[in-house]
This record gives sequence, structure tokens and C-alpha cells, in this order.
Amino acid sequence: MLRDDQVASVARIHAAFEEFGGALLADPPGTGKTVTALAVASAFADVLVVLPATLRPQWTRAAARAGVQLRSISFEALSRSARPARADLVIVDEAHHGRTPMTARYRALASLCVGARVLLLTATPVVNRQSDLQALLALFLGTRAAALTAPEAARLILRHRPDDGLRPCVVTGPALEGAADVPGLGAALAQLPPALPAEDGAPAVALTRISLAFAWCSSLAALDAALRRRLHRGAALQQGLAAGRWLSRNALRSWAISDDSMQLSLVELVAPPGDRSIDLRAARDVLESHLAAVRELRALVRPHIPRDTAARAAAIRAIMDPRSGERTVVFARHAGTIRALWREFRSEGGTLALTGVRVEAAAGRWSRNEVLRALGATTAPHSASDPRAIRLLLTTDLLAEGVEMPSVRTLVHADLAWTPARIEQRTGRITRAASAGGEVREFRFAAPPGAVPLVRLAERLHRKREARDDALRVAREVDALHALFADWAVIDEREPLGGARIAAVQAELSGFIAVLGSHGSLGAQRRTTSRLCGWRRDGAWRTSTTSRALLGIVRAAQGAPLAVSTKTVREVSSVIARALRDAEAIVRLGGIRAGSPAESAGAVRASSLARRLSIRFEFLIRRAPYLERIGLATVDRELRLALKRGMGVASEAALLTALDADGGSGEFIAQVRQILASISRTALPAPDDPPLAADRAPTIEALLILIPPETARLEGRPPALS
Repeated sequence: MLRDDQVASVARIHAAFEEFGGALLADPPGTGKTVTALAVASAFADVLVVLPATLRPQWTRAAARAGVQLRSISFEALSRSARPARADLVIVDEAHHGRTPMTARYRALASLCVGARVLLLTATPVVNRQSDLQALLALFLGTRAAALTAPEAARLILRHRPDDGLRPCVVTGPALEGAADVPGLGAALAQLPPALPAEDGAPAVALTRISLAFAWCSSLAALDAALRRRLHRGAALQQGLAAGRWLSRNALRSWAISDDSMQLSLVELVAPPGDRSIDLRAARDVLESHLAAVRELRALVRPHIPRDTAARAAAIRAIMDPRSGERTVVFARHAGTIRALWREFRSEGGTLALTGVRVEAAAGRWSRNEVLRALGATTAPHSASDPRAIRLLLTTDLLAEGVEMPSVRTLVHADLAWTPARIEQRTGRITRAASAGGEVREFRFAAPPGAVPLVRLAERLHRKREARDDALRVAREVDALHALFADWAVIDEREPLGGARIAAVQAELSGFIAVLGSHGSLGAQRRTTSRLCGWRRDGAWRTSTTSRALLGIVRAAQGAPLAVSTKTVREVSSVIARALRDAEAIVRLGGIRAGSPAESAGAVRASSLARRLSIRFEFLIRRAPYLERIGLATVDRELRLALKRGMGVASEAALLTALDADGGSGEFIAQVRQILASISRTALPAPDDPPLAADRAPTIEALLILIPPETARLEGRPPALS
């Protein structure tokens, strides 16, 4: 069963499919994005789901319950160059895993999106910066993603926050003090000599120090494990340098390295002969200096590991109430932290640790799926007499996405996260809509004082949180608008439908909200509605269609109903007509009214490919025989329209390849026709289809006028508007 907000989301997703070829559903974790996606998928014959491998059982069960047939492929398989057949609908769950354009995974994902409707699901589309969101939208929009206006983004990106009563309330507890003090460790990390990169790598001094500092924030055991891995990697590089070879990243992968051991490879078999111009002696000196510092760090850290682990375990025990029967989950980014905590808790019943496919249990044997079922929505609190009951789950971020643990009521972040998205994902595992309200306690371990200057966490999280909030601002404003407009959506069926509906309310400002209806070039089946608002300031009227302006006017329109005079209605109607004429002029002149300098820059970038294609077709048409020019002009026009509506980054890459190739005109046209045929299933309307032409001018369907108190007493009845 779909909630009302999910029904509305399904309708908006289908509308976005018709306009853009895809949509992004960015609802918070635990609000039922999978169910909404399955409702959308029920309208398609062939559905492909791209997802993290750990989520495949969950999708299989949900699709079986919904009666929806689908295929699936994991992100991991895409990274290994797996290529399934294309589908009519591609659903990308946890889509932020495919946000990096330079990876093989992204290129494979983009090729699957060619000619298909695309539904992206992720609560955290922005992980580090706004370009993450643009890369995701480019999967089906291509370069048009860089030039989206705010109103377009509002129709494309959906983020709905359901009734808070459906999910538990999160209560944040005090920071947990558990880190053992290690004198001089912060200074030693800050002065760590640079590491020797792989032959095809780049120095990353700051990143190395920050990564080790984050491991320290997790636990001294995690820091020791990270230092041990650096020693193992250094041993592989040393072996290569001794054989006269500076190993590449690919060659280093042939060494089987674990936390406790390393299996060496024969350098002569995995690496080509070294470049004689490289100073191997200098490289060896850099490597030995770094490894010597790493050994000193390990000698400094190791004596304090037992005390650090015991203090963290004691802090966790202090917040657990054995009498309540409630479950606790501890999340950590580093497996070394989970292993260390497991050694402290393994003698206590009801404790499980999960760092991969293997589950460590204090009593009996468990599989990963058994653990998730035991923590499901229908599971009762554990009984102290049940040896198989789960009281404490220690897990890495392997379970921080996609899974459901609504029976857990206490969450502990054992370490700091790189991004706010990771914190949200962890919390979303237990604050599910199926949890039926209640309260969830959330705790975080405080960072060791010596690590704080190294990670600069507050600054990093604030910057990334701002980037995420800015990218999703329009979607949140549209969600707030829908919630406010829902109270006004009741229509008395006995009221005649001829003309526009007009009402007035008392407010602190003069303004209006107009609902406009129009028909596209395909007739009544392409009927669309839009909203326009206006307000008077210093005697002059201003109008806008942005969600922020509309939200401000809607919130101001909360006064008592009033009568409105004919004069006021005519004044507002003239303002609306003038705004429509200005918009029509912009469309006919082909101008761009950018909402920000970034949008203007994006529009310029998006048009670079179009300019190159225009020059190429102009040259081909001018040199072609007369009878062939009409066909070339037709292909040129179809290609222009496809670029403007968005054809996906994979198709645009194919066009660039065709432009850069040395083939003749016939080969180039054949490649263009093939690309157009591959995206023909999308069949989107062109964005330059003039919605404001004279024969399809918008009409006012509803008008709400805001009247300030000083002009509230007016006489007259409003006329009907056509």
C-alpha cells in the first residue's frame, strides 16, 4: 500500500520522465523509496535495477511482494565490465555510488541509461560537492544537467519528508569519552614524512595524514591496522625497487595483503623493466624514511591499544540497559575498531560482530541474512534467557545502506564520518517508517583532542552539508509548497467550472498566486500547469515562478477570506499578462534568463557540443548535392532537439567520438543516425517547443489575491477570467 505522499511522488516521477527522461528521488532514509520505485516500475515491461550487491536480497523480496518482474546488476559487477541488456526503465538504488565520471563504473552505468527512462534513488545525492548531483543527472540529461534552471530542477528532483509520526524521534545523547590519551601522537602524525606513491600515482601527503587521523578517531586498534597496512605496502614497493622496478598501482594489486600477513609476488612477472631515467636510489630513500616513521608510530600506539579498547567498551556498556531488552548497534568505518570491540564483548551473550560476509557470534552461528531478519520490524525485544537473542550488534558501514533494522533503539557512531551523508545513512537504518514512531537514542564518540587539528572535521562537515543543502533546497521548497497547497485542493463539484476560480485573503502584503494552464504542441494530452506569483513593493509589481518566491507568498496567504473588487482583479490580471508577454519574448528570442552565474556558465558549457555539431553539419550541407541537403537538414534538426532535451552522457560521448574520427561524411552521418536510433525510445518533447505561442497561450485557472489590512474593505464582485 502506498501512502499519499508516495502516490504523489509516483505521479511526479512519471511527469519528470515525460519531460526529462529521468528523475531523482532523494527522500530521506527509511521513507520507502524502494516501494515508490516498484510502483513506478509496474508501468514498464522490462526493468533493470542497479544496486550495491548487499541489497539484492532486499530488492528481490520487495519485488516479489509487489508482483513486479525485474532484473538486477550490482555496482561491483559494473566495475568488472559486466554489460547486461538494456531495459525500458533503469532504477539506480543508492545512486551516489555512481557519481564519479572518471570511473569504469560510471561509463558502464551511462551506457545502460541510453534510450531508457532512468530513476535515481538516493537520500544523499551530494556526498562531497554539488558536482556529484550534476554527474548523476548527466546520466540521462548529458550536458543539459549543467544548465538546469531552478524550476526545471524542482520538477526533476523530488525530496519529500513524510509525517514525522511515521518514524522514531532521534534523541542525541552526550558525547562518549573513550579515547585513551597518547602523548605526542598528534605531533608525530603531523610530522609524518611523505610516502612513496606508486609509479603512476601522485604524492598525497595531506591525505595520508588525514586518513590516519580518522583511523585514530575510530580507535587506536584501527590506527594500528592502518599503519600495518602501510608497512605491508611499503614492503611490496621495497621488493620492486630492489629488483630495479618502481611498481605501478596495477602491479601492487598482485600482492595479497591482509591485516596480519602478505603474500609476495615475483616482481619480474608482475612489473615491466624499470625506466632507467628514474632515480631508484632517491625513491628508496623516500620510502625508507616513511616506513621508519610508521614503525615509530606503531611502537608509540601499541602499548595503549588495550586501555583504549577497554575504555570504549565501557562507554558502550554504560548506555546499554540490560533490563529494557532494547537492542544497540555500533557503526564504525574501520573494521579494526569492530574487531577490537568484539574481543571485549565476545564473552557476553547476545553480541554479534559483522565486518564482511562472516558473522562473529557469542552464541551459535549466524548468517548475515539471519541477522537482518532478527532485527526486522516484526521482531520483539530480546529476552535475557534466549541465548540466540541479539542485544548488541557491532558492524562496519557494510550495513549502513539499504538494510532495515527498525527494532534497534540505540545507535552508536564509533568513529567520525567523512561526510554528513554517512551519518544520515547510518541513522536511516533504524529510523524507518515501519518503526511506528517512538524514540531512538543516538551517541557519538568524541574525537581525541590530538586528532582534531588534523581532521578539521567541523569545517569539512559544514562545507559538505552546505553543498548538500544548497543542491536540494529547491526540492525541499517544492515539497513544502505541495504540503501547503494540499489544504487548498478541495473543489466543490457543484461549483460551475466555467472561468477561473478567484479568491482573496487578508495578508501583510499585496500579492497574488496564479495557477496557469497551457497546452503543448501535441494538443490536450500535453496539457501542463504552472504557478506564477507576484508582489508589490514600493508601488511596483514583481513576478516570479521560483519555488522560494512561491513559498514566501503561500506562507503569507494565511489570513481570513475577503471579498475582492473588480478593479483589483483587473490590475492583477494585467500584471500576469505582462509577465507572460515578457516570458514569450524571451522564448522567441532564444534568450536565457539565468537564475545565477553558475547556471549561465553551465549553459555555455552545454552548448559547446551543439556548436561543434552545427559547424560540421553546415559544412556537410553546403558541400552535399542538392537532393541530399533536405535529408541532412532533417538529421541536423533531430540532433539539435535531442541535445536540447538531454540525451545522456554516453550518447554525447559517442557524438564526440564521431566528431573526432577521421571518417568521411557518410560514415559520420551513419554514426549520428545510429545514436539517434538508440535514444529514440525516450521520445521526449523538445524544451524549445514554444509553450507560449499565440495559439497555445496559458490561461488563468485559479487566482488567489493577497490584500493588506489597509485595503481590505473593498466592494464589487470579481468577474470570471478566461
